[in-house]
Amino acid sequence: MLVLATGCGPSESSQVESTQSTDTTSEQQRSAETLDRRTRTYIVQMNRCRRSIIALVGVMLATPSDEIELARKGIPARNVCRRTRNALDSVETAGFASEANAVRLGLDRLIVGLAALLNYLDTKRPTTFVQAERKTLNGAAVTTRGLRQINRTREAAGLEMIPLAGTQ
Repeated sequence: MLVLATGCGPSESSQVESTQSTDTTSEQQRSAETLDRRTRTYIVQMNRCRRSIIALVGVMLATPSDEIELARKGIPARNVCRRTRNALDSVETAGFASEANAVRLGLDRLIVGLAALLNYLDTKRPTTFVQAERKTLNGAAVTTRGLRQINRTREAAGLEMIPLAGTQ
């Protein structure tokens, strides 16, 4: 009887395995929550910049010869993107560092392009306009690619994708 009594009930090793499994699950959940918070911050910040550029492009398409209105929209767009760049510098990017680097590279190009556009409005030099166009288009493409990669990282972690401003 004594032998049967000692053989019944959970063993010490199964209790340790159960505790380790629970710890791993909790750690994975915390990791996903951290990734969610950080990537969401990145995309929300970039969406602000993207919306300001979309508004600027709308003015350019609607009234391309209205330089005053272009400047009115261009200066805030540049400033919003600069603030976005500064804010992104403080976001921890563990788990999506290469994607974040692509976004920051594209954002830098966007900012240079917006500055070149404003410079063109002041100088009327066609080469400055061409530079503005190239940098802005390239920056928009690179940031979009980086943001889509961030969304794929989110999806791989079981998180929902976040809509990007200006894409359907």
